[in-house]
Amino acid sequence: MSLTEITSFSLRTSVAFNPMLVLEILRQFCAARCKRSGTIWKAYQEKEDYKVFYTVGGWADAAAHASDQVNQEDEKLMSMLDACFERPETKLYILRSDRITAIKGSILQLETAVVLDHASVNAVLEHYYASTTTLAESHWSASGLSTDCKGLVFVRDLADKAADLLSLEHGAYQALRSAIEVHTSDWQSNSDSLLELLDLFICIVTKAEMSPLRVAILGAGIFVKEEHLPSVLASPNFELKALYSRSASSLKDLIQGNEAASRVDLYFSKDDENLYPDRKTATLEALLNRQDIDAVIIALPILVQPDIIKQCLTAGKHVIAEKPVAKDIATARNLIAFATRQKPMLAIAENYRMESHTIKAKELVASGVLGKIHYVNYRMLGNVQKGSKYFETAWRKEPQYQGGFVLDGGVHWVAAIRDVLGCDMLRVGAIVTLNREHLLPCDQVLANIVMQDGTPVNFFVSFASEWSNMDEAFIVSGDKGYLSIKPGQVTLVVNGETTVFDTSKSPVDWPVSSQQGVYSELEAFAAAVKQNMPDERLSPENAFKDLAAIETILESGKKDGQPLDIPTL
Repeated sequence: MSLTEITSFSLRTSVAFNPMLVLEILRQFCAARCKRSGTIWKAYQEKEDYKVFYTVGGWADAAAHASDQVNQEDEKLMSMLDACFERPETKLYILRSDRITAIKGSILQLETAVVLDHASVNAVLEHYYASTTTLAESHWSASGLSTDCKGLVFVRDLADKAADLLSLEHGAYQALRSAIEVHTSDWQSNSDSLLELLDLFICIVTKAEMSPLRVAILGAGIFVKEEHLPSVLASPNFELKALYSRSASSLKDLIQGNEAASRVDLYFSKDDENLYPDRKTATLEALLNRQDIDAVIIALPILVQPDIIKQCLTAGKHVIAEKPVAKDIATARNLIAFATRQKPMLAIAENYRMESHTIKAKELVASGVLGKIHYVNYRMLGNVQKGSKYFETAWRKEPQYQGGFVLDGGVHWVAAIRDVLGCDMLRVGAIVTLNREHLLPCDQVLANIVMQDGTPVNFFVSFASEWSNMDEAFIVSGDKGYLSIKPGQVTLVVNGETTVFDTSKSPVDWPVSSQQGVYSELEAFAAAVKQNMPDERLSPENAFKDLAAIETILESGKKDGQPLDIPTL
């Protein structure tokens, strides 16, 4: 099989162009170049004229010097290429490419080539250009004829998609071709030109990282409507492709009055609104089978969510799912063990870690300005009344999981405490009570928590207070001063001097009108997926620690406040 046939076959097995193919060819070219240099030098040493020169004065030194120069040049070139392969953006493509395995088999055959010259690279690019043109035309044809698109996507959108695909892929191709033509004349003899070409190539292909993450939102409840959907639509880092809910009626309510949301594909388990009387494929399975969806944002009931997460990961989709990570420690352990065996990324959304006041407080505590922390107090007073929007959510109104609102909301405040202090929780003793019968199984906790560094924390949460709005007070006290932390403001008092930090975000910094932390956590998730670098703040392991603390508080309450150690993963 010829080199051109090999590379052509490799590209035809790819859905889209894989930059690792050209990088690998360049590496093989350099390896062959080094091998060739050594062979030429060895042959020269065997010549009679070399032997004569070698015995005369400085010729031996000159020959040795020349040999060193050849070796150093080739070693330098290879080390630069190795360094290039160690760059994060290069590793990103290695790790993220689903096609690299198929391509590697063909690349191994390239080792038989003595020299991989620029013509080989041009051949690769020519075949890539032809294949992507065919793919783009096929995509356009399929989209234009698809009955699934009728009534959901405008013709203008179809044209935009096709144009975007062509311009993105072919723009990168043309830029790379131009660069190769500039450097072709001397790249085999000039390592600097080759390195420059590599840098330019990586710069071109990594522009793809600027493209938005293609997502679907699973869930159509209050938090999706008020937080997730506006955040996704406002962010340049996301392209919303689909919405899913267990019922068509909730989807109808979600998109009502939202023009952008009403234009995406809808999927559901129960068509109780008869939205698609002739459509048989509007299922979650159909959504997950789509190749144009990279990730899903999940906000479903606590009991349902873990199985849906597993289904999405198995389908190869990256996942960010709402807290808590699961209904209890056992379920969470099972989910995390499953997720670690999967290639896609699992993140757990915890917006309290991403709120600007939490971040500022964490920064101040870490700076040491408070000295040694000796006391922390966290108080949350809320009033969940009958008829309120969250209470009337069926799965919250009659919770089939421990703690009710205490679990659902409590993980937020545990997360904030752990994050600000930069320390995990070790032990807890708690009194857990029920004051309002409609808030079963409990609505209030008073807990004494010991952090791993010995810091005591007083933790009081009530959903049965008389406060009309949720009121939070978070105090961190040290031997040099204290912090008062509230949404939008952090107050520092040291040696009697008060400094107030305004942590509220302007519309310029934060393009949605509700909770800043939700927008920030989604932005962090998009960056993590694009860079293939999980964000610790969104890790399932971190979410497990929040859940474990709340479950232990509830268990201690059942044992009349007996102090209990908080389990680890």
